[in-house]
Amino acid sequence: MKRRQPARIDKSNPDQPMVIFNNFGALLGDLKDFKDGERVWIEIETYYRKRTLSQNNLLHFYCDEIAQETGMEMLAVKEQMAKKYLTVEVVDKNGNIVADPETGEVMTRVKSTSELDTVEFGSFVDKIWLWANDFLNLQLPQPDPNHKSDKNFKLKLK
Repeated sequence: MKRRQPARIDKSNPDQPMVIFNNFGALLGDLKDFKDGERVWIEIETYYRKRTLSQNNLLHFYCDEIAQETGMEMLAVKEQMAKKYLTVEVVDKNGNIVADPETGEVMTRVKSTSELDTVEFGSFVDKIWLWANDFLNLQLPQPDPNHKSDKNFKLKLK
């Protein structure tokens, strides 16, 4: 059985090394890897796990319902929704926006739904639900509002 490391230092970007930890004690231990007098930047973010299977199932259910309403293929609906709501600017490893050197146009890409965490995915699905309601007058069932965890996503049909 592989034991998870409680913390690790990510020095893949020498300009911005990061300590990734699961507990505070591990953070203190890993800080010893930095030299005395070395300046460090510590960024603390909330970690959300990747989208859940039930969230993905809900997305496919919504896209299938929209496909039936519009006559499109389900995967084409999913692609169009991703293009509409998951298009982001391309950034380099330093966080700078990348532009086409010839035209100066900002480069974009469509994020894959598998890249999304539970919160981002929930927002994406909410936007699809609102779009279907507003533009197609399609009443898709809403997820159960009493379910508060981001670990699972339950569909409550009314």
